[in-house]
Amino acid sequence: RGYEVNREWTPDGTRILFAVSSCDACPLAQDIWVMDANGANLTQLTNTPTELEFRPGFSPDGKKITFASIPLTADHPDGSAPADIWVMNANGTHRTNITNTPNFNERAPDWGPAG
Repeated sequence: RGYEVNREWTPDGTRILFAVSSCDACPLAQDIWVMDANGANLTQLTNTPTELEFRPGFSPDGKKITFASIPLTADHPDGSAPADIWVMNANGTHRTNITNTPNFNERAPDWGPAG
């Protein structure tokens, strides 16, 4: 459908995490996906046609994913609203907004080094 961006390998090198446009009717919206290194087991982790999700990254132990998300609203249909940082389990469950700061623009989440 859309283009994939922000690829990242799992810490053990077996899977690839990425963001891609998943909605033909909403081309700016992006969701988080994961697949095996050989291209098998493609799995959509988020399904948010009113959000632009990007910069996904695995935690050092591979159990969590962090990403940035921008709401696509009537006031900001172009993705120009401030982004927040989110965390979820590696299987896409338990999405949690960890910044929730409407006056700040957090667009580059990253985990610190393991250990």
